[in-house]
Amino acid sequence: MAIARQKITLDVYKEEYYKYVNAKQDDNISRLLIITLTANDERLKLDSDQEQAYFRAVKPDGYDIINPATINKDGDIEVALTDQVLACPGKVEADVAVSDGENVLASATFFIQVEPIPRSGKSIVSTNEFLVLVEATERAEAAARAANKAKEDADAAETLRQQAEDLRQQAEETREQMANEIAEAENSRESAETARADAERLRTEAEDHRATAEVARQQAEDERAETFAAAVESVNNAVSDAAEATQKAEEAAGEADASAGRANAASEAAEGAAQKALAAAELPYHPPQVMDGEHYWSFWDAARGEYVQSDLPAGVWITGVRAVTGEPGTEASVVNEGTAMEQQLVFTIPRGQDADIKTWAVSVPAEGWTPGEDTYGTITGRFCAQVPLDGLSEDPKDLRIEYAGGDMTAYCTMDYWRSAAGELTLWAVTAPGADFEIKIVEVM
Repeated sequence: MAIARQKITLDVYKEEYYKYVNAKQDDNISRLLIITLTANDERLKLDSDQEQAYFRAVKPDGYDIINPATINKDGDIEVALTDQVLACPGKVEADVAVSDGENVLASATFFIQVEPIPRSGKSIVSTNEFLVLVEATERAEAAARAANKAKEDADAAETLRQQAEDLRQQAEETREQMANEIAEAENSRESAETARADAERLRTEAEDHRATAEVARQQAEDERAETFAAAVESVNNAVSDAAEATQKAEEAAGEADASAGRANAASEAAEGAAQKALAAAELPYHPPQVMDGEHYWSFWDAARGEYVQSDLPAGVWITGVRAVTGEPGTEASVVNEGTAMEQQLVFTIPRGQDADIKTWAVSVPAEGWTPGEDTYGTITGRFCAQVPLDGLSEDPKDLRIEYAGGDMTAYCTMDYWRSAAGELTLWAVTAPGADFEIKIVEVM
């Protein structure tokens, strides 16, 4: 589905109530705001690895919106407008905020003008929407599931360790039994040797019985050797089994320690996620304030349920601001027409020079699209069209594409584009099925 994108710039110091975004009632995730944050007109590049962005709004019917937003690779904030944001026609008051887990920075307020749908019947029922809390709750539940899984792994490892210990004890009992059998065999050997000696003494007395006695002696010797060899082999096997059982017990104990560590880490992650969810829920209702008669910022203490004054000074008060346009090439200036503590500022801002503009008119044929793969934000392009543009800059400062004719539906299928020196690449999730024309404008 085609995504409508609109770029706006919001300053964290200036009130910009003149900025409006137009949208249609009941649209859902089909309109994407790309917001660049500035501080006194200097761009703030955000880091998605260190910071979390979210979108806050109040609808005309009084319901609140607190939804997560995305920080893209360019350091801008991307906000997808849900059907709840656009459920009530009228003017939606909104801003975006960025948090690193402890500190929060909010933009200027802007407005979304929601145009009603031109039909009768039921629309989306307008309610509060707190996707930030839903996301935090899901992370906490996932962490809890991981903790339970780690505990189950630890219990299983303990069972294996106990089984290994039982095998070790059985092997020890077998070894002791084999030792007793060896002692009995040795006693039998000594008895046989005594009988042989007696037979030898009788040999001189009865030569005829010597051969018979010798055979008996040899048989007894053979039985002794076989019994001794079998006993030695049994002892060796028992010792080997005992060593293997001991090794398995040590490995099971190590795995149990590791599983316990993972369980502790998962529990700590679940607790941290719950604390962040509580802080995110409290923030829109208890913003920092300067109390009457004080000159320091006070912050909400969720544990105590009250505002606590900090040592951060509130600074001077600006009671009035006026802007004056100067001539091109002159210096910008700020003059205070009030007192040192209650300042009335007059800003003189020189008018900019006229920009150089390049334009191209291009026809994009339906058969000009080829398979490929490229990702922009959450969108993955599957088809691309190469458009050569003689004189296009390698890194354009401001590049715009406008519909110029042909099949409007095919034009709307195009999702985004990428530029290089002398060439523009158009990307779409699905290949457009008809020809269309576009106008390309580069502001130098």
